[in-house]
Order: sequence, then C-alpha cells, then structure tokens
Amino acid sequence: MKLSILPFYRIGGVKSKPIFFFMSIVIVLIIVIGIGIPFFVKTIKQGENAIILTLGKYSSTVWPGIVFLIPGIQSVMRIDMKEQIVRFSEQRYVVREYVEAKIGGIVCVKIYDPVKATFWIRNVPEAIGKMIQPNLHVIFKSVPLDENISNRESIGAKLLESLDRETEKWGVKVLRVEINRLEFFDK
Repeated sequence: MKLSILPFYRIGGVKSKPIFFFMSIVIVLIIVIGIGIPFFVKTIKQGENAIILTLGKYSSTVWPGIVFLIPGIQSVMRIDMKEQIVRFSEQRYVVREYVEAKIGGIVCVKIYDPVKATFWIRNVPEAIGKMIQPNLHVIFKSVPLDENISNRESIGAKLLESLDRETEKWGVKVLRVEINRLEFFDK
C-alpha cells in the first residue's frame, strides 16, 4: 500500500489531489485576468492625450503610454491633439448695399489644453465653423470695399486674430486661415 503525503479532497464527489485543485484555481485566475485586462489597462497613442474621470469627475490628464484604471470607477476620454482642419464652404456675405462677396476656405486649429477643449465646448470644429460667419460679416463691414477686393491675406489675418482670441478660452489655438475663394459681384 502506497501512502501519500498529500491528503485527498472530494470535489463534486470525485477524489482528487490538492495539486489539481490549486491548478484549477490558477487556471481560472489566469482566464479572469486575461478577460479583465482590457477593462483596466488602456493604451494612449502618440498624438493623443487622455482625461481620466473618477466617478464622472475630472481627476487627471495623461500623456501617450499605458494607463491603469480601476474598472467601474474610472473611465478614460481620449482627445486628439493633432492639427485639425475646419473647412468653411462658400457662403455669400453682403459687403455693401449692392455688393455681395462669396468666400470659402479653411481654418487650421490645434488643441493645446485637453481639459478646456473637453469640458468648455462640445465640438471644437463645429463651433469654429459656426464662429466664422459672424466674424467674416464684421470684417467685411469694418473694412473699405477696395481693401476687401484687393487683399485676401488681410481678411485671413483679421479672421485668424478674431478666431484665436475667441477660442483661447477653449484651449484651442488657431494656427492659420487660408482663403481659397473670394469673389465679389453685384446683387
């Protein structure tokens, strides 16, 4: 008769040695950890920043790399920090009594403060697109018609200055304004 140092355990009515019991626990733990890793380990890519929210409240800003979260308590919001292009389609503006202008172009912006860009404004490109119209209207009304016709760079510079001043509170920097099309015609 062979004597074993390890006693037998009954699992589900079947005799088994403790080594099998502990091996099954280890296997179950490995499976649970393997399934749970996507919930508590996040990767932030180059060109992105992320905001960590703890129970829905801002707790920190993280840079590219690996981030460890507490599942169910913390969540992550990714913010694209690369330069974005906002196109404004050709629109008509009344410049003077009988003169209209048709203008179109692009605005290049970059987020420099991810917290402000996330919590102070819902959609940065859409907001900038909507701010272009009133700013162009003010620029056309304040500048003499001759200057508007001859110098599209000055219109772009004035638009850049006014947009940059207004978007600073959102953590956004307006880098460039390019006027692609500028036409004047009578009503």
